[in-house]
Amino acid sequence: MANIDAANGDTEYVLNSAQAPFVLDLGNRADGAAVWIANIDPTAVITVEWSGSHAGTGRVNLAGQGDRITIPGGDVTRVTVTSNIYPAIIGWAYLDPGMRVETAFAETGILGGASGVTDLIAGATGAAQTVTATLAAAAGHTCYLTGFEVTGGGATAASIVPVTVTGLVGGTLTYYVAVPAGATAGIVPLVVQYQRPLAASATNQAIAVSASTFGVGNAAASVVAHGFRQ
Repeated sequence: MANIDAANGDTEYVLNSAQAPFVLDLGNRADGAAVWIANIDPTAVITVEWSGSHAGTGRVNLAGQGDRITIPGGDVTRVTVTSNIYPAIIGWAYLDPGMRVETAFAETGILGGASGVTDLIAGATGAAQTVTATLAAAAGHTCYLTGFEVTGGGATAASIVPVTVTGLVGGTLTYYVAVPAGATAGIVPLVVQYQRPLAASATNQAIAVSASTFGVGNAAASVVAHGFRQ
């Protein structure tokens, strides 16, 4: 379990149904500790509840993306976070390293540093050929795609070529890039950053981002994919 303190900054994690609710045990601390919770998922309503002799009992619904709450220091004993949908992305941090996560919480770290998570980045280049970047699978683990970029130069003749993402839950995604005439002309880079990570269709399933050949006369094409594996 992560033990996030002020020096480590904010962290974003996915709240999964198998681990819900997410409970912080604050150990009845009265030394000015505070907890910060934010709703980063535009589709979710995140419910935050807390209890303690000094702070009393509180409850608030973070009903929109960007909604947040800071629970002040005092004798707050527990903070419980739930969602109306799963998975849901939350941001959280606390200021006292003596606090701990009480329940099992699958940390699928979107902003680095989570236990059990391997950050992945893959890149591939080529000229006048299909170029594919693949986030590698691993037995017993699931890949997640957070985004990708396609860059490169033109070709002898202008064209529109597909870029496909395979291996995802829900099937293949297809995008298109315009390739200009002229090997020294550059395409408009295709930059895709997903608001929430896209999961592979199964454990031990790779995710591949593939750009079709830009055509005869093309001198350079590149695909970079990034994500993580848990």
